[in-house]
This record gives sequence, C-alpha cells and structure tokens, in this order.
Amino acid sequence: MNIGILGGTFNPIHFGHTFIANYVMDYMKLDKIMFIPSGIPPHKDYVIDKNHRKAMVELAIKNNSDFMINYYEMEKDEYSYSYDTVSYLLNEYKNDKFYYIIGQEAFMLFDKWYKFEELAELITFVVVTRGEEVKSKLQKKFRKYSVDICFLDTPNIEISSTDIRNRVKENRSIKYFVDEKVENYIIKNNLYKLEN
Repeated sequence: MNIGILGGTFNPIHFGHTFIANYVMDYMKLDKIMFIPSGIPPHKDYVIDKNHRKAMVELAIKNNSDFMINYYEMEKDEYSYSYDTVSYLLNEYKNDKFYYIIGQEAFMLFDKWYKFEELAELITFVVVTRGEEVKSKLQKKFRKYSVDICFLDTPNIEISSTDIRNRVKENRSIKYFVDEKVENYIIKNNLYKLEN
C-alpha cells in the first residue's frame, strides 16, 4: 500500500488536518492516511494530555475508512522524533511505501530536525504549499541535500489549533472548525479553559 503519514500534536485535531489529509490522498492516489499523534513533542510548549489528543483524533477519523491512527509516538516516554518514527514504520510495514505529509512552514525548518539528513534518505516528503514563491525558496534551500520532495499546492484553510484553543478560552464557538464529536469531547472534558 501507499500510505501518507500525517504527524502532529493535534491539540486539537481540526478540519484543516482532515481536509489536507483527504486532499493529499486523492491527489497522490494513496491507499491510506496514517495519523500519528505525538506523545511528547520536542518543540511545543502547551500540549494537553496525550490521551485526550488521542481520543479526539480517533473521533475525528472514525467515519473514514481511508484514515487510520498509529500510537507509536504516544506510547513512548520520551521526545518524539520523526527519524525514529519513520524508521519504525519502515521496519514494521516492509511492503508499504510511505509519504511524509508536511506543511511549508514546518518544512522550512527541516534542516533543524533531529537526524534530518538520514531522514531525508528514508522517505518521500509531500510538502503542502501555497504558491510558487515558497516552493522555489524551499527547492533552493534543500537542493544540496538528497531530499525526495513532491510539492502540492492546496487550498488555504485558515484554521489553527491555537485559534481553536483561544476560542474555547473565550467561550466562543468552534462549530465548523472541528468535527462535532471533537467539539462535544472538548466541552464534556472542559479542555483548553485553563491554558496559560
């Protein structure tokens, strides 16, 4: 199978994540999208308990048989690094080909990642871009490394987890930002009310 992997804190997962996952799967003709919630992300400050984030991802993808979840990073008691995760997946799913889905802002910092050159040799990156200017800048920046990159222009979905968390804190609606089941889970568990 051809599998796209979409990692993240998913704090919380929202329609921007699921839209991009579906868009990439359709364009790249992938068989599945594997969501990989991070356990202890190395570059994030405020992240709610991983069990809440896991539950919300499960709810958000429940009705899409093309989406799946992998708990590898959540089950670790240490920082989640993409190099370790991809190495694990390639060993675990020997007959499948993986594509690493990533946004243009995150990919701009790729050369700061743990073992990024080794990671670049393991997997094809699908970089979700908006416009030729950024694409050109990224191509230029990573030309000297052997990175297999596929650029994919996608519609600009202006939804962010930070905005959703702020809306919850301010008692504003998050309807149509997240799946209804995720919205109900956030309300029921009183999440994001006390974020610093």
